[in-house]
Amino acid sequence: MNNTILLLSVDQLKAKNFKIGNYQRGYKWGKKEILELLNDIHSYDKENGIYCLQPLILKPIDDTKEKIEFENKSYNIFCNNEVIDGQQRTTTLFILLKYLNHIALVDDISLFNINYQTRERSGVFLNKNLKLIFELNV
Repeated sequence: MNNTILLLSVDQLKAKNFKIGNYQRGYKWGKKEILELLNDIHSYDKENGIYCLQPLILKPIDDTKEKIEFENKSYNIFCNNEVIDGQQRTTTLFILLKYLNHIALVDDISLFNINYQTRERSGVFLNKNLKLIFELNV
């Protein structure tokens, strides 16, 4: 199997499934790390080019693929992947997209799915109940 490194937009992650293996540590990002990311994104000068997060290292779970166009070439990318490296970024991005969906800046079809192998309740919470936190008046 050939490995390919692609620079994908967040939009190209839509309808993809990411599994967080049982060897991964729990989610550790707190308010400080999330605010640093948001401030970094907000202060980024678009004249420097596109904004990039650190890469995700993925391992395909099955053979389900989707064809995408990238820099005038077609690629078949896997739709169902295990996150080998990047669980904190994947989870944070998921939470941010869910919030943007909640305030109607991103539609449902732009979202990806995330499931935790050992923390199944975390995945259920993020996928089904996260919106309850957004509705709290703190």
